[in-house]
Order: sequence, then structure tokens, then C-alpha cells
Amino acid sequence: MISRRPLTIKSYDWYEILKALHLDPPIDGGEYQIICPLHDEHRPSCSINVDTGKWICFAGCGAGDLQLLVKLMRKTTASEARTFVEQHGMYRIPTPSDLFKHVVVDEDKPLPEIPFPFEKGRVPKWVYKRGINKESLIRWEAGVDDKAGLALPVRDANQRMVGWVLRQRVAEPKYLYYPGMKKSKVLFGQHLLPEHVDVLYVVEGSLDAISLDQYGYSVVSLLGSMISAAQVNLLRNIKADKIVLVLDNDEAGQKGTKKGLTQLREYGIVKYVKLPKHVKDIQEVRDANAIKEVLTNTYSW
Repeated sequence: MISRRPLTIKSYDWYEILKALHLDPPIDGGEYQIICPLHDEHRPSCSINVDTGKWICFAGCGAGDLQLLVKLMRKTTASEARTFVEQHGMYRIPTPSDLFKHVVVDEDKPLPEIPFPFEKGRVPKWVYKRGINKESLIRWEAGVDDKAGLALPVRDANQRMVGWVLRQRVAEPKYLYYPGMKKSKVLFGQHLLPEHVDVLYVVEGSLDAISLDQYGYSVVSLLGSMISAAQVNLLRNIKADKIVLVLDNDEAGQKGTKKGLTQLREYGIVKYVKLPKHVKDIQEVRDANAIKEVLTNTYSW
């Protein structure tokens, strides 16, 4: 007998399954209420969670995962319901060729300016759970894609939009980047820096940068763990009295810190921080006082 893997949020896109059932799911996920599709009624009694793929009818029709709802709605067998779920809910990982099929990158020229292909003015609700507020998302010009992913434009020091970052809600890989943008040529957030910076914090991820900026810190993101020669030059052009590396709390982050300290040692005062052992990155430290304590304790190499 063939064993099939269980339904999990990481292996199936519940949003697409609900859409295929014509149950009008919200694009930003979460729980919503509808008229139960299993019995006649005039007031909503069915609750569905788009993120977990669970449902319940408070009028007594039942509860469970979406495979059971498919079975009951379509009056079919469990095997046929499973096939429906697999046909409509399997994640298709976007690739750069899917997003932009004719991108040509010229290594010797500045990154070209591009339009932002996502919807601005709306952001997915799951972002708020990560401690980022609406004002910050507006400041960073956040948008949303059609799968409730968080889309962020990337601008260079001259305010030109040269790419974008897409943080997917549940799919892998979590981050997608505009394929015509070489991450090594940009510092995410540089366009928002004041003319002179007392302390410039350098982080790995885009959400790390937005999080620190929200607490009033001047910050840029490498969009990765390793600093490039181009990024070193960009940092040297920023008027900062001191640079502090705040990279992730993993092996890649440690290697990136060592490389950054080496590459920037002629810049001036360059230090780094040690994150608490229980967090992966600075974004997971969401208390203002805790963040201040972490960033105040700097070390030299």
C-alpha cells in the first residue's frame, strides 16, 4: 500500500485550495467566517483558517482539515478528495525565469531602474505578528503579491528603484529577489539614511533592517551574510562615525562578521554585537529595552 505524506502547511497552499472551492479566502491569510457550504443558513457559522488549513461548522456539520471539507462539499471519496487537494494545493516555487523572463544583467554597468510589479498600499497581516507596524511598512513602501507575500522595493543611494525583495508567506525559499538585481551592489535602506550617522548598524535581512529602523536606529542590510567589495565601497561613502555589525546568530553570520571586520578595518571604528543565544537574528529581539542592551554591548575584533 502506498503511504502518502500528511497534509501540512509547508507542503500545501490552503489559499489555492479554498479558491478552487469558490470559498473566497482572504489573500492575507488568517481566520475568516462564511456561510457554511454544507447546509442551508442565512448567518455565517463556518470558520476557516487559511494558514492552518482547518475548518469548523458551529452548526454541527463537522470540523477537520480541508481534505475532509473537500470530501463533504464534493460528495466524493477520501482518495478523490486527496487528489483534488494535490492538484490545487501543491506549491509551485517561482523561479527568476517565471517572474522576469528577459532580464539581462550587465556586470560593468550600474543597476538599471525598474518599476515595482507588486500592489502597494496593502500588506499581509502576518507581517504585524513579527512586530513591524504600519508606519514602518509605509516608510519602506511595502506591498503585497497575489499569495500574501511581503514585497519590498530596493532603492540605491540616489533613490532609484533597482530591484525588489519578496518575503513569501509560507513557501520555500522564503526570499525571492528581482533577478536583474545583484544584491552585492546594493545596501538595502541606504536611501533612508540621514546625511550624517553617529552609529550605522549593518544587518543581514530586509526585515532586520525595517525592525531596527522602526526603533530609531540608522541601519542598512546586506541582503545576505557576506559583505562584498562593492558594499564595502558603499559603506565608505556613508558619513558614519562608527559601524556596528549585527549579523545573524548562526555559522554564516559568524563568518560574515569576521569578513566584515576584516574588510572594513581601514574604514574607522568598526565593531560587532553578540546576539542572545536564544534568537536567530536581531528582529527576534522585539523589546525596545532589550534591543538597546544588545546594541550597546559592542565588541572589537
